[in-house]
Amino acid sequence: LVRIHGGFLQWGSGHEPGICPSGRVAKRLNSVFVSFNYRLGAFGFMALDMLSQMPQDARGNYGLWDQIIALEWIQHNIRAFGGDPDKVTVFGADAGAASIMALRSTEAARGLFRTSWLLGPAFTFNRTFEDLSQHNHAFFLARTDCKNDTCLRQMTAKAVAEAFLGKDEPSFRIRDQN
Repeated sequence: LVRIHGGFLQWGSGHEPGICPSGRVAKRLNSVFVSFNYRLGAFGFMALDMLSQMPQDARGNYGLWDQIIALEWIQHNIRAFGGDPDKVTVFGADAGAASIMALRSTEAARGLFRTSWLLGPAFTFNRTFEDLSQHNHAFFLARTDCKNDTCLRQMTAKAVAEAFLGKDEPSFRIRDQN
């Protein structure tokens, strides 16, 4: 069982005391529990073409790619922990559930898990990449006072995070999930 944490794609952790299953539960269910972290906020999900050096379908979904890499690692290594790579189930609430919806619809995650449990996904994928990139461009540049990518690339990580926090919606790219 693989838990993908929630947190509106801006906060959260793969290890949250009181939320993560215990060893006692794993033993009772004869299961292996796995959780992981992934990039969040601007560093994980901001779709902004002017900063991208990634292939077109990867831009802005770095956190989703982190999740795919974690699931690939699980496929290659879960046997060493007593698990079965053919029986991987992913589960998550809120942003974790939304991540799973995106994972279920992208070819890059095909075969990395068998089943999924979604608890209250909180997102709708109702914009094209072009619409979203344009919205992010105007929003982010207004919060940074930058006029071009050179200025944005010179910002500190702290300044990028501060400009991004409070963003009114996640930046999943629809093109990647279809």
